[in-house]
Amino acid sequence: MPMPTVTGAMTTPKGLGKDDNWEFYKDKRGEHRWRRRAKNKEIVGASSESYKSKKASVSNAERNGYVA
Repeated sequence: MPMPTVTGAMTTPKGLGKDDNWEFYKDKRGEHRWRRRAKNKEIVGASSESYKSKKASVSNAERNGYVA
């Protein structure tokens, strides 16, 4: 069976991680990152890059299911 064609950015549906704990923090270089922890405290998601502003970090987290 052929694979369906996907166009556009692939993102996590908004609100998928609403029951998880989202942490926003600064890394050793002073840049902003996020990570997502499940109820069992395991990290189940994290930013793959750092951001100069917290706003940019939160925006990336929103594309991965974070709801402010």
